[in-house]
Amino acid sequence: MMANKVKILKLHEMIDKDKSQSIGRTEFKTFFKNKIKVDLTRRDLDVVFKTFDKDNDGSISVKEFVEHLKKAINNRNSLK
Repeated sequence: MMANKVKILKLHEMIDKDKSQSIGRTEFKTFFKNKIKVDLTRRDLDVVFKTFDKDNDGSISVKEFVEHLKKAINNRNSLK
Protein backbone atom coordinates (compact mmCIF):
# COMPACT_ATOMS: atom_id res chain seq x y z
CA MET A 1 0.00 0.00 0.00
CA MET A 2 2.89 2.37 0.69
CA ALA A 3 4.06 2.09 -2.91
CA ASN A 4 0.60 3.11 -4.08
CA LYS A 5 0.61 6.14 -1.78
CA VAL A 6 3.98 7.26 -3.15
CA LYS A 7 2.68 6.90 -6.72
CA ILE A 8 -0.48 8.85 -5.82
CA LEU A 9 1.59 11.64 -4.22
CA LYS A 10 3.78 11.86 -7.32
CA LEU A 11 0.70 12.02 -9.53
CA HIS A 12 -0.74 14.87 -7.42
CA GLU A 13 2.59 16.69 -7.70
CA MET A 14 2.59 16.23 -11.47
CA ILE A 15 -0.94 17.63 -11.85
CA ASP A 16 -0.29 20.53 -9.43
CA LYS A 17 1.54 22.72 -11.94
CA ASP A 18 1.62 25.83 -9.75
CA LYS A 19 2.98 23.83 -6.78
CA SER A 20 0.27 25.17 -4.46
CA GLN A 21 -0.22 21.76 -2.79
CA SER A 22 -3.72 21.66 -4.27
CA ILE A 23 -5.16 20.96 -7.70
CA GLY A 24 -7.45 23.56 -9.22
CA ARG A 25 -10.10 22.97 -11.85
CA THR A 26 -7.88 24.22 -14.68
CA GLU A 27 -4.99 21.97 -13.67
CA PHE A 28 -7.37 19.01 -13.39
CA LYS A 29 -8.92 19.66 -16.81
CA THR A 30 -5.50 20.18 -18.39
CA PHE A 31 -4.27 16.87 -16.96
CA PHE A 32 -7.23 14.99 -18.41
CA LYS A 33 -6.85 16.65 -21.79
CA ASN A 34 -3.07 16.37 -22.15
CA LYS A 35 -2.20 13.16 -20.31
CA ILE A 36 -5.33 11.02 -20.52
CA LYS A 37 -6.48 12.48 -23.86
CA VAL A 38 -10.01 13.16 -22.59
CA ASP A 39 -11.45 16.62 -23.16
CA LEU A 40 -13.99 16.87 -20.34
CA THR A 41 -17.10 18.94 -20.83
CA ARG A 42 -17.85 21.46 -18.09
CA ARG A 43 -20.50 19.15 -16.67
CA ASP A 44 -18.20 16.11 -16.69
CA LEU A 45 -15.44 18.15 -15.07
CA ASP A 46 -17.87 19.27 -12.36
CA VAL A 47 -18.88 15.68 -11.59
CA VAL A 48 -15.34 14.26 -11.52
CA PHE A 49 -13.88 17.22 -9.64
CA LYS A 50 -16.57 17.07 -6.95
CA THR A 51 -15.81 13.41 -6.25
CA PHE A 52 -12.31 14.48 -5.19
CA ASP A 53 -13.09 17.89 -3.62
CA LYS A 54 -14.81 16.63 -0.47
CA ASP A 55 -14.72 19.95 1.40
CA ASN A 56 -16.05 21.87 -1.62
CA ASP A 57 -13.39 24.56 -1.41
CA GLY A 58 -12.77 24.54 -5.16
CA SER A 59 -9.48 22.68 -5.03
CA ILE A 60 -8.25 19.15 -4.43
CA SER A 61 -5.83 18.96 -1.53
CA VAL A 62 -3.16 16.31 -1.28
CA LYS A 63 -5.19 14.63 1.47
CA GLU A 64 -8.39 14.57 -0.63
CA PHE A 65 -6.52 13.23 -3.65
CA VAL A 66 -4.76 10.47 -1.72
CA GLU A 67 -7.88 9.42 0.19
CA HIS A 68 -10.04 9.28 -2.94
CA LEU A 69 -7.58 7.26 -5.00
CA LYS A 70 -6.68 4.90 -2.12
CA LYS A 71 -10.40 4.21 -1.67
CA ALA A 72 -10.79 3.56 -5.41
CA ILE A 73 -7.80 1.19 -5.39
CA ASN A 74 -9.16 -0.65 -2.34
CA ASN A 75 -12.58 -0.98 -3.99
CA ARG A 76 -10.99 -2.33 -7.15
CA ASN A 77 -8.92 -4.83 -5.18
CA SER A 78 -11.96 -6.07 -3.29
CA LEU A 79 -13.64 -6.96 -6.61
CA LYS A 80 -10.87 -9.36 -7.57
